[in-house]
Amino acid sequence: MPELPDIVDAAARARPVVFERDRPPLWNQRSILQGHYKLTVVAYSDTLQLDDETKTKYRGVNIVPGIYLYDLAADPGERTNLYSDNDEHARALFVNLVEQFTGENRPRRPVKIEESLSKKLRSLGYIH
Repeated sequence: MPELPDIVDAAARARPVVFERDRPPLWNQRSILQGHYKLTVVAYSDTLQLDDETKTKYRGVNIVPGIYLYDLAADPGERTNLYSDNDEHARALFVNLVEQFTGENRPRRPVKIEESLSKKLRSLGYIH
């Protein structure tokens, strides 16, 4: 199965790509992808309410609340969390991510996505 870094061309990642997932149920993940870094915030998770089938289906996905930073060039499998409160780069990504989801008064421009990219993102569950 292709992963998001395979889909979003490296040149396009010079500008941040922000996305949100709401699966498995009771779980919310917001991420920002910029350059070869991906910062993810898992805002809510009640894993005690997830049944075994759901836990198996989403094995390997961060379902523990927290902040995760990955260097996708060095760690494409997202195994080593590099996040530190003292890391200025991580802090800048976090601020950018928060601004993307709280900037209600900012004018929003519609995003045009090519059909092939739209299909790939839909197959991965990033868009509905």
